[in-house]
Amino acid sequence: MSSNLAEMESRILQKYQRDINCLSDENRATRKRAVERLKRATVDASKSLSKEELQETFELLIKHLLKLFSDPVEKCRELSIELVSEFAPLVKDFSTALTYVMPVMVARLGQQDIVEPSEELRLSMIVMLASFIDLCGQKISPYLNDTVMILQRTLVDPYHEVKKVKINRTTEFVRILLCAGELQLLL
Repeated sequence: MSSNLAEMESRILQKYQRDINCLSDENRATRKRAVERLKRATVDASKSLSKEELQETFELLIKHLLKLFSDPVEKCRELSIELVSEFAPLVKDFSTALTYVMPVMVARLGQQDIVEPSEELRLSMIVMLASFIDLCGQKISPYLNDTVMILQRTLVDPYHEVKKVKINRTTEFVRILLCAGELQLLL
């Protein structure tokens, strides 16, 4: 079984290596096309891939895609956020990626000064965070402080749609914190 897993990892790496390399290319169009190709090959083709292949592919790509969350080109940031958002529900266990995802989310949304300049992308990231909480449930509890930091900053976000999503999801955030036995940390 482990040799089959190693073979699958090797095959997946070979399949996507060129696009992974293009994600860090200096040319913005090259980065954009790489994300678009990855989306077509993964999310758009998910019905033809096994859950194991999707999981391995996601684990291979997530760090590279997260780097694009701070890309200087808004379209590259948008496409990478979209790909991660659409990929997350397709994998067997998204919680394994929280170690990488949450620090990036905090860096973009949880700082004293909001780092992400695009209102629409901040909204997409808050919606994405809400979906991560749905996907991971109590497994997000180790990232309680990060989640609270993001929620605090988005409460004063100048874009009203971000506030609306955050307010609508507050009940869900509290329910998960209560279930995880972590709410006393907030009090």
